[in-house]
Amino acid sequence: AAALAARCDAISDPDHLAERRTAAAEIVKLAQAGDDWTSEMLGRRLLVVAFAQAADWSAVDAEISAYAQRAGKLAQPGLSWYVPLWRGARALMHGDHAQAEACANQLNDLAERSGSSNARLLALVQRYVWLMSEDRAGELSADFAAIVALLPGDPRTVVCARAFFEARRGQLL
Repeated sequence: AAALAARCDAISDPDHLAERRTAAAEIVKLAQAGDDWTSEMLGRRLLVVAFAQAADWSAVDAEISAYAQRAGKLAQPGLSWYVPLWRGARALMHGDHAQAEACANQLNDLAERSGSSNARLLALVQRYVWLMSEDRAGELSADFAAIVALLPGDPRTVVCARAFFEARRGQLL
């Protein structure tokens, strides 16, 4: 399972969707045979990403539900934060801002409890997208600074994010 997951990470571009779906499904199968819930969740996480890249939304929703079922039984913030991340993204796709807000709040709580900087960054990004979709960019100054602090070192990422943020606030650079 670990080798298959590493392979999925190594070929994470959309050109290898079929191969990653097959590998992720194999991870789930191996994990279930060995009663290894953590590996099963890893395989399901990889499936969510692959199905999302393929825009197979019914499969995404099914995998989120399967992942959520296991995450609920384990009750570990380090594994559970993906559920409100994905459900919040899906809520935004459907224009359900109330659900997106509820997911953002749950995600923020789980991200803080998990201690994961990746979870914290994605929680901030999800809040950023949610508030931007509601034309509430003015509420994002502190969040934006926190996002920039957590972004990878590529300066182009920060420049693009800042340009988008300022444009949404009506400040053209």
